[in-house]
Amino acid sequence: MIVTRPCISEFSLLHYAKPIHPEFFRIVAVRDVLFHDYQLSVWLTSMGHVVTFSTHASCGSENLQTLWVAEILASAHLEMPQSPVSVLQPHYFEHKETIHIGNAIRIDTAFQRETYEADVFLAMQNELAKARELEGVFYHFGSNGRIALGGLSYITLEKWQRKVRICSYHTFPENCRILKTNSLFCWE
Repeated sequence: MIVTRPCISEFSLLHYAKPIHPEFFRIVAVRDVLFHDYQLSVWLTSMGHVVTFSTHASCGSENLQTLWVAEILASAHLEMPQSPVSVLQPHYFEHKETIHIGNAIRIDTAFQRETYEADVFLAMQNELAKARELEGVFYHFGSNGRIALGGLSYITLEKWQRKVRICSYHTFPENCRILKTNSLFCWE
């Protein structure tokens, strides 16, 4: 288990068609959402986030099947279960992809890294810190010893019928960077 946040360039965004067990991570904040047709768990971890989504889908004559999706933002060096459905590693600064989990779930996802001037970064970090009072999941990390300002992680959730949007912001003050993900889960 990695306890400190890795360098921003080491992150990958993985999707699995199964739940992921919490023992892989050091969880620092949690939010669970239970709606009439789905369940969602959001964990902020010491290195990124884990979102676990489940819903029921019909598979034939009146049989319901539970469908799972796990989205993990973590270090590419973390030992994870085999056979992810997708692995996104933005070698540049942005990557977009549509992922299908069976015939019932589609995920439109974007993964990007942005670098800012120090004053702009500080203003954005302050705005994200204020946003924690809104609906979402928030964690402010302590200083890493190199600089006084600690990074933060913030995830927002937007819900519609048969759609959930999950936006994450992970800040890295030592190099004025923000790692963002935006995933829209759609199901039938």
